[in-house]
Amino acid sequence: MEDGAVCYDYRSQNGFGGMNLGHAVLSPKGQFKANESSGLTSLWNKECANKTGTVQTWEVGYAAGLHGMFDTNESSGRPPAPFSLCYKFEMPKIIEQWLLFKYVGQQLTPLSKLFKTKQLAENARSKYPERLRKRIGVGVIRFKK
Repeated sequence: MEDGAVCYDYRSQNGFGGMNLGHAVLSPKGQFKANESSGLTSLWNKECANKTGTVQTWEVGYAAGLHGMFDTNESSGRPPAPFSLCYKFEMPKIIEQWLLFKYVGQQLTPLSKLFKTKQLAENARSKYPERLRKRIGVGVIRFKK
């Protein structure tokens, strides 16, 4: 972006062979947030949403040793002409709440109220006797605000 922020859209393959779409931001002050980071939404909306920048896929690929992989004209050996890209969307605010659960048969059964942080859920889990704690999981529920 014009102010030096770097906004990433990326794809990665998960352990089951499926493809995941992700986003990440590197602010001009060096703050980095990616999909699983808290604060990604607000940083993305501040640094990327409704802004224009230059796609630098070729340069990143070249630096990573992927020579020729991102060329539009493979015989040229040069990067394709940069173009302007505008992120016209803001990310919705995602709320995370944590809970304790166990499986009864093949059904997930909640054991607690919702907690604001994972640490609060882990603290509640630690209060169970060890023989029961082994069967209790900590789960997250994510929803758009």
